[in-house]
Formats: sequence, structure tokens, C-alpha cells
Amino acid sequence: MNVSLRRYYKSFGSLYAFVAGIPFLLPLLNLYQSHATEYLYPPLGDAQSLFFGLTFALMLMTTFAVYVSCRAARRIHPLVPFLLILAFTIGAGCVMALDIRCVRVVDVPTKNLEVPLSIGFDRSDFALSTYPNWTDYAMLQDRGPVEEKIKELWTMKSIWEARFLLWAAYSVTLSLLLAVACVGVYQFAGCNLG
Repeated sequence: MNVSLRRYYKSFGSLYAFVAGIPFLLPLLNLYQSHATEYLYPPLGDAQSLFFGLTFALMLMTTFAVYVSCRAARRIHPLVPFLLILAFTIGAGCVMALDIRCVRVVDVPTKNLEVPLSIGFDRSDFALSTYPNWTDYAMLQDRGPVEEKIKELWTMKSIWEARFLLWAAYSVTLSLLLAVACVGVYQFAGCNLG
């Protein structure tokens, strides 16, 4: 199937494009600051904007990579969508495991609000000496759900490791979902040649 780049991207106006656009919508909806959308993108602290931009760039690169891969192949093997969906499922499991380990939702009763925060893997010396047997939730409730306090309670290295892994797992998983839809868009574009 020999589909031009223009025809491929023009085919994003189809029903397949609606499905392909869903992964783009999830992080974009997070820009709208609402309690309902704060769970659509992992909380990444000070680096949220940087990581968001990288996610969006990765997704754009995914659409192009699928185009180049599909164009290079004589035909798309029927296992490709299945393998992408399998990889997406594994990725979603990784995102959930990292979310359980690295994300805490802290109540702010004065504002009647819950704030999702990402924490590190290792507590700082300050946290170990000041809060020896406290849970993560209790420490964050005591110190406050703000970035400066998180940096006091966990080591910077472990915070960045946790946030990078959260970002990578989320972004790659979202890109795999997008890749499945892009294969469908490519096939749609190829079926409508002529």
C-alpha cells in the first residue's frame, strides 16, 4: 500500500481519526484546570509543562513513525495491531503500578479539595528523622501538599526518577494507543486510494 504523507494526514478527518485523536485529548484536557481533569495526566510537579510538551512531541512523532513503518511494509501484518494493543495493556499496567507507588492524593480540607502529587522513591534524611514511622499521606498532610515540602521529604534524585518513570510509562502507553489508531488511519487512507 503506497499512501502519500498528505493523504495519510488528510485521512485523519475520518472516523479513525476521531479514535486516533483520543490520546491527544487526554493530556490536552488536563490544561483545563478542573478537578475532573487532574487525573488525565500524571502529576509531575515543577516539570509538568516540560513533560507535557515532550508527551505531545512524542505523540506527533508516533503518527509519523507509523506512517513511515506502514509505507515501508508491503502490507500491514495482521498481528501488528494485536501486538500494539498487547504492549498498550502492559504499559497501562506499568502506569498503574507507578501510580500506586509514586502518586498520593492529599486532602486540603480548607479548600474542600484533593490534590494529586508525585513523590519520590526514597525519603530524605529530614523525613527519616522527623517522621520516622509516618505514612506518606500523613507527612504530606502535616507539611502541606506543595512542591517545596515534597522536596524536603524525599530525595531530589528519587523524585526525578519517579517523575521520569511516570512520564515515560504514561507517554509510551498513550503513544501505543495512538499507534493502533494510526495503523487504522493508514489502512483507511490506503483503501480510499483513487
